[in-house]
Amino acid sequence: MAMDDPALARVWNDYPSEPHEVVRQHLFAKLTFGHYLLFYEWGDVTEEELLEYARTLLRSPLFHRY
Repeated sequence: MAMDDPALARVWNDYPSEPHEVVRQHLFAKLTFGHYLLFYEWGDVTEEELLEYARTLLRSPLFHRY
């Protein structure tokens, strides 16, 4: 919801000088990373699986920018 609405995205916006597209990418990176951590905390994935997901994220230049 906030990713589609610049007014709502500003609530999470730690990057006020960035264009909306970049803010949306940061929000998606945060959302994805948060989901991976929750899956691990809930016991839905093992630590090994979590690390594999993290490796996938870390290959993304956009995630590095976040």
